[in-house]
Amino acid sequence: EGMHEALISSLARIGKELRVISRTSAVQIAREGKTIPEIAAQLGVEGVIEGSAMREGDQVRVTVQLIDARDDSHLWAESYDREFSSALALTREISRSVAEQIRLVLSPEREQLLADTRSVDSQALDLYLSGMQHLNRITLPDARTAVQLFQASIAADPNFARGYEGIVRAYRQLMTVLWSDPLGELLPKVREAASQAVELDSDLAYANALLAQARWYIKFDWVETEASLARALALEPVNVGVLDEFSWFLQSSGRIEEGLALMERAVAADPLNPVTRTKFGWRFYYARRFERAIEEANRIIEMAPGFALAYDLLGSSYWLRGDLDAAYNAYYQYHERTGRRIHVTSGTRSPQQQAGAMYDKLVRGQRLTRLYRDYEAASAIQQAYRAHRRQGRGRCVAAMTQVIQEQVSHGRFISR
Repeated sequence: EGMHEALISSLARIGKELRVISRTSAVQIAREGKTIPEIAAQLGVEGVIEGSAMREGDQVRVTVQLIDARDDSHLWAESYDREFSSALALTREISRSVAEQIRLVLSPEREQLLADTRSVDSQALDLYLSGMQHLNRITLPDARTAVQLFQASIAADPNFARGYEGIVRAYRQLMTVLWSDPLGELLPKVREAASQAVELDSDLAYANALLAQARWYIKFDWVETEASLARALALEPVNVGVLDEFSWFLQSSGRIEEGLALMERAVAADPLNPVTRTKFGWRFYYARRFERAIEEANRIIEMAPGFALAYDLLGSSYWLRGDLDAAYNAYYQYHERTGRRIHVTSGTRSPQQQAGAMYDKLVRGQRLTRLYRDYEAASAIQQAYRAHRRQGRGRCVAAMTQVIQEQVSHGRFISR
């Protein structure tokens, strides 16, 4: 799975001219036993790359073939025998060959991105590939195991940039997909690991994107964050993770349509992944387009009935639309699958009492994001705090109270 992920990442570096489907969607549809033309029709692609990897000791043989999906004809095939430590560099060599076969002319910049021939310690690579295998299962035990494997990987080879990037991926999954670890606890670790990854390999797109996001959450430097995310997207224009991070940043900046457009690109590259589609649904939720969020949640449930996070999205969307019975039913399904309870309320304390409590948290350096079903509301209150904190507690709390009242009037319910 790690080799598959690495090859897709290398193919993504070819540029916008080549639309590459993500590993998750590719694996999902491959399990359905469909023919190549059926797969291509469902994913909207013209070609399919099949491959296999066999390892024997320190040697690996990778066989790749390019198939024209329109008539299931073989266009090209090649076998590569390499040392296992050069396996990741081999994925870039394969990507150059694919570009040549489909007659894409690479720019000098793209050639440079695909020219990396660095090898890595065999044990470090083995641990990294095992970590990716666990991470792709998207469960809490597997994510924690992945962190341990990635840490062992960089212990075996401290210069292995992808090992650090793997740690960042795992932390990100724990924070924003599995919701198991507080944002404030992991963000410094994300920034540290991402910084190490980018320092060792400045062309790792996803590491660049997560480093930008971590700095944004900590420093709120909007200009620097957007520039860094734009560079990450330029490195890999169809990287689903980068599109997701950039989309969230734009939406948080108030550029709703731009954020949705990027997330649509992410879904196009990863159409069968319930995690990607759920994030797409949350974008509609935060844009106050609850009907579209409900529509997307139901689509995900139809595609993956056991996927708990879709019920969280569905319940939250029904709640703010005012359909409390439907929200309860969705939240019950979420609880049945996860054991977790969702508590969403407009609060029993007055807005002024809530503002005072939030002021005290912010003074202590705590963040409000985890208190809300709506991050936009948390951001607005924090902005009021930063604008008035030098005027004393009374005036600052009054300004925050006004913002809370505005958020409640817009249907943004604040959790106690």
